[in-house]
Amino acid sequence: MGNKAISNTGPIFHFWEIGSLALLKHFKHLSIPEEVRKELSSLGVPQHDILWIQILPLEPSFKDVAEVFSNKFSLEFGEAHAISLALQEKATFFTDDLEARTVAKQHNVETHGSVGMILRIFRDGKASRSEAMSQHRPPPRRSPTPSTWRGRSREAGSVPGGEPRGRRRGPWSDSWRHGRSGGLPP
Repeated sequence: MGNKAISNTGPIFHFWEIGSLALLKHFKHLSIPEEVRKELSSLGVPQHDILWIQILPLEPSFKDVAEVFSNKFSLEFGEAHAISLALQEKATFFTDDLEARTVAKQHNVETHGSVGMILRIFRDGKASRSEAMSQHRPPPRRSPTPSTWRGRSREAGSVPGGEPRGRRRGPWSDSWRHGRSGGLPP
């Protein structure tokens, strides 16, 4: 993991939620784009709690990349801008969002989630084993789901991408694998 790290909203919010935001100070060069700062504010994270996190601007060409990520991959502005900033700064990207992680990896951005961050902090001796393990617990209050804090609502009972649960089709479906659908996926 390089010296520079860019975070999406999720990891910072979740560390704040469990009262462990100070652990992120282990990542000396942690930065976020302005859009992530706005999302954190809208989620109730006090600005004085994140003053130590550097807010970096996107260069114009990377703003265009963020717009493409947002439109093409249906990422929210914070996610799209954070991935673009990670590309711009040649930095590691922190996210707990599967879609954002997938897009980042497709663009050769080193990506880690909250659990990976906790393991790094432990591995580097910045927290004891019990301290690190105690960080991986459910937050004390309900975290907003992507559909509630992103300002979008997805169909009830759907998975990311809008595909209804129980209606998956293709080579991963059991009926296709076992030859019960006529041999080819519908």
